Amino acid sequence: MHIDAVDYPHVDHVSAIDRLPFLQDNSVELIYACHVLEHFKRVAVLDVLREWIRVLAPGGLLRLSVPSFESICKIYSCTGEFCDIIGPLFGRQDYLYNLHYNVFDRKSLAACLLDAGFSDVSD
Repeated sequence: MHIDAVDYPHVDHVSAIDRLPFLQDNSVELIYACHVLEHFKRVAVLDVLREWIRVLAPGGLLRLSVPSFESICKIYSCTGEFCDIIGPLFGRQDYLYNLHYNVFDRKSLAACLLDAGFSDVSD
């Protein structure tokens, strides 16, 4: 099932992904969340991750991708061009939901995942 806040043709269910009341506890084998966690305010990140844990089946998998702060810093260090990193840092801001409230490095993301209750965190 593809869930998105915007009603695109490929979307099965239009909804925010921080509350999933239409999904039962332990009912999902895989959550693929690509470049969405950074769209939540820092104070909400743990609640979002805990909601995903709630719906994940035992042994289920969260595949998570976020903009890499380490990579953003390397790009800026090499190019010195702010325009090269503003999108990954703040979102394109070209529609309502395309705004970043958060940025993560490996250590901070792993800490959030562990704090939320995930037990096996790896790259």
